[in-house]
Amino acid sequence: LNSLIVNFFLGLSVGSSVIAARYFGSKVFKGFSRVMHTSIVISVLSGIVVGIVAFFAVNPLLSLVSTPDDLIYLSAKYMKIIFIGFPGMMLYDFGASIIRATGDTKRPLYVLVFSGIVNVALNLLLVVEFNLDVAGAAIATIISQYISAILIIYFLAHLEGLPHFDFKKLCIDKSELLAIIKIGIPSGINSSLFSISNVIIQSAVNSFGSLVVAGNSVGSSLEGFVYIAMNSFHHTALTFASQNCGAGRYDRLKKGIFTCLACVAVVGTVLGWAFYLNGTLLSGIYSNDSDVIKYSVYRMGVICTTYFICGIMDTLNGALRGLGHSVRPMLIALITVCGFRIFFVVYIFPHFRNLRLLYATWPISWMMSIIFQTILLIYILKKLNKKSVSKITPLETYAIKIK
Repeated sequence: LNSLIVNFFLGLSVGSSVIAARYFGSKVFKGFSRVMHTSIVISVLSGIVVGIVAFFAVNPLLSLVSTPDDLIYLSAKYMKIIFIGFPGMMLYDFGASIIRATGDTKRPLYVLVFSGIVNVALNLLLVVEFNLDVAGAAIATIISQYISAILIIYFLAHLEGLPHFDFKKLCIDKSELLAIIKIGIPSGINSSLFSISNVIIQSAVNSFGSLVVAGNSVGSSLEGFVYIAMNSFHHTALTFASQNCGAGRYDRLKKGIFTCLACVAVVGTVLGWAFYLNGTLLSGIYSNDSDVIKYSVYRMGVICTTYFICGIMDTLNGALRGLGHSVRPMLIALITVCGFRIFFVVYIFPHFRNLRLLYATWPISWMMSIIFQTILLIYILKKLNKKSVSKITPLETYAIKIK
């Protein structure tokens, strides 16, 4: 639910990254500055709005997805505190997307490492020492998010060889906002579609009871480490494609994108299987209940072993967005991911209540999406390859077309 609520607005940060990378690639630094300052304003405003709306929508949403009665109180407490941290989270994501657009992935990493250490330390203090249960975990998270936001603003104010962040320049530039929205809104809808389908599957998982829900949550948390590793190639493909489009270097796109796909396939396979084979040990870090551990490993046996497929799908998605295409990938996700999963839960699952079969909807939908994304990518690359490198289209033309 947390992902469902926030992903739509985080899609706008993808729009910021794409447009900023194009300005960076074409060396139009005034445009880069406008995008940066517009993005910061958008991030704070959207974070406040989403946080307030979500705060009051928590309980109805938890009931909607059939959350077991013994979990609703703690779930609602956790999420309401988390929503207070939304402005900080949004500010970090938008700021990090701007820095990554320049090809610098190190400084966002430094920020996350530091804030992650703070998060862990505060969890140990608030949960273990002060017995604040899920409230302690949520408080630790939002504090680390605001620390991330402060640090990312510091780095934006000290960009090397580029326009720096300046509070006096904060404003919303209408033309840049339109450019961000053109890429960002479909990207946000695309992410929301994944989250909607996951919420629907989660509601089906919830019907198996609290032990399965707990095991599912542990498995999902462990898979998150693999996903983050794979998701880095999504950002790489997005930035690489967008920078080279801005510079008019269409000849480099094919090799760069397919290198990202090869890397994510290897990383996803190695890490996915490593986590699954050590699933019992890793799940034991979260819980000492044998049933919870069993259901965690059960989930990982389906998801982790096929997770590289998800990595390939996300990297293709990043490449397509970097090339300036967001609507068609969104439609692909609507049909292959959201549509297929909803159809399965509504029409097939009631007759075949099998947990493994339910989990299998994830890799099946990933494969369906990859097929259509690959066809679309090949078509776009063929069109771009016909353009001469000497005929570079200035980014100003791109902005005018959007306007």
